[in-house]
Amino acid sequence: MADTQCSHFTSCGFFDMNLFAIEPVIAVQSLPVPAALWKLITFLGNEEFFLLLMPLVYWCINARLGLRLGLLVLLGDAFNLIFKVLLALPRPYWIDARVRPLAIDTTFGLPSSHAQNAAAAWTFLAARSRKARAWMAALVLVIAISLSRVALGVHFPQDVLGGAVIGLLFLLLFSRLEPSGTAWFTRQSLVVQAAVSSALAAAVLLLWWLAKQMSTPGAYFASLPDAAVAQSWVPIVSRAGALWGLGCGAALAQRGARFEADGTFAARLLRFVVGSIGVAICWKGLAMLFPREPEMLGLLFRFVRYALLTLWVTVGAPLLFLRLGWVRRRENSEPLRAL
Repeated sequence: MADTQCSHFTSCGFFDMNLFAIEPVIAVQSLPVPAALWKLITFLGNEEFFLLLMPLVYWCINARLGLRLGLLVLLGDAFNLIFKVLLALPRPYWIDARVRPLAIDTTFGLPSSHAQNAAAAWTFLAARSRKARAWMAALVLVIAISLSRVALGVHFPQDVLGGAVIGLLFLLLFSRLEPSGTAWFTRQSLVVQAAVSSALAAAVLLLWWLAKQMSTPGAYFASLPDAAVAQSWVPIVSRAGALWGLGCGAALAQRGARFEADGTFAARLLRFVVGSIGVAICWKGLAMLFPREPEMLGLLFRFVRYALLTLWVTVGAPLLFLRLGWVRRRENSEPLRAL
């Protein structure tokens, strides 16, 4: 890693590296804000946070809304990884030692997934709320999460701005296509639904691989201690597995786990706590049990682990809640439209 932003980093993939000035990052890092606060804010855009938010909405607020939120975030995150590997742009602390690495990220920089997911998810929820305070909260969260990524030294301002713009554009496209896509998916047989879910997961993996083949990292790439990690299959396999599990889980829930996500506060809290234990077992527990080597076997088990996680959220936990009488069964001819 260079001591300063070296002049020989003049090109990187499709971009002129001179456009990525390091001074704004250093300026944000110099703000009198504790690093712990920036890390707390950035958590609201982490994978761990969405592993809590999507089940919370699905089990305790509105099942259809939770499914749509999960699909929005998982699809958006998958395409974010595709953009990252295609553009192959660095993070600030990779190329300049003046930037304090207050967080560590192994994927490429632009676009910021935190900014993209925040812009898409919080705007999506604010639009469903239709309240002025929800819109204000969404705006504050998007700005704060984006700023935290710069303050932690893992993104340039262009990264978070680009991520937020892509997130909003993706949300617009999603809002136009999802209703008709969901209606079509609901009418299909279980075999077709499983095939569609498999095709979606395969398409995500294929697009990422094609983007990787087209990628041309700049001179900075050779100086990274763990350069190969930035092009690892691990993150995209996780998203593909989660998408497969979400689609298959929704299809199975349509047939035997329709439920009303209402009830008392105590009942909702109980569902969330017990369900979250299952999430933790799938996410962390299985990670300790499943092998990581050899690489191909490790990737296969990672796909399975994330698929089991979303299967648990969408159908496993609801079946448990129904059996225990913690939710009311919903009888509806279009369960995916109102789970």
